[in-house]
Amino acid sequence: MSIHTGQLAGHDYSYVIGDPSSNIVLLLLHGTGGDESKLLQLGEDINADAHFLSPRGNVSENGNRRFFKRHGEGIFDEEDIKKRAKELKKFIESAKSVHKLDGKEIVAVGYSNGANIAASVMLLYPGVFKKAVMFRPMLPLRPADIPDLHGSKILMTNGIQDPLVPHPNVEELRLLLES
Repeated sequence: MSIHTGQLAGHDYSYVIGDPSSNIVLLLLHGTGGDESKLLQLGEDINADAHFLSPRGNVSENGNRRFFKRHGEGIFDEEDIKKRAKELKKFIESAKSVHKLDGKEIVAVGYSNGANIAASVMLLYPGVFKKAVMFRPMLPLRPADIPDLHGSKILMTNGIQDPLVPHPNVEELRLLLES
């Protein structure tokens, strides 16, 4: 396993080269307080042959890394989400060029804040990736237009009684993605 670390489009990141025959790149997006190494083991558990592209959130909240700002628990800064989703899109495009990932399938794997930025990218920039696994996502924003996510495959997991992620919010995200 070969690991490259560096900075692209404003994100510190790690890129783990998987099996040369693998066409899958797992975009690993950590939750609040994580970093680019936090989900590497999860990536291994999901698909040990895949390549791993893992950016560090570039927003600090009381010293904890995140992918976008919020005003409080569950109260997101939608303008910042739009800005950060665009930055993440640029990061992915840069990584594709630098690491020669054109033609490889990008699959977002996000936990909490990472799941929310994955959902944001899908809602604002459909086609950047067409597959996502989101653990504990919330509806991060309501886009002006419903995106065309035809052909996308999304797995969302969340507990109905999760005290930090209200189930109605998750349902609203599910319905929006399905529409």
